[in-house]
Amino acid sequence: MGYDTRQHWGGTIKTFWPDDTDDEMYLTGGSQYSLAAIIEMCREKWPDTDFNDLVFESEKIQTDCLGYDLYDPCDHTDFIIIRRCRN
Repeated sequence: MGYDTRQHWGGTIKTFWPDDTDDEMYLTGGSQYSLAAIIEMCREKWPDTDFNDLVFESEKIQTDCLGYDLYDPCDHTDFIIIRRCRN
């Protein structure tokens, strides 16, 4: 989805949502995933990849109200990021 804007009573607010790439997959951290579901998603996206080539990380990414100076935890979304590291 990338960058976008939405209208708010105070004006236009810039937003962001990360897109999956060939080597990255973003799962919303607020959702619950079983290990079996994550493995199946990885197999579907990268059928020939060895699981030793996958790196799992968690990250808070600012997805709302971009460009404002004050930190607001509600403007950030928790993600599980799965990266494929090709050797």
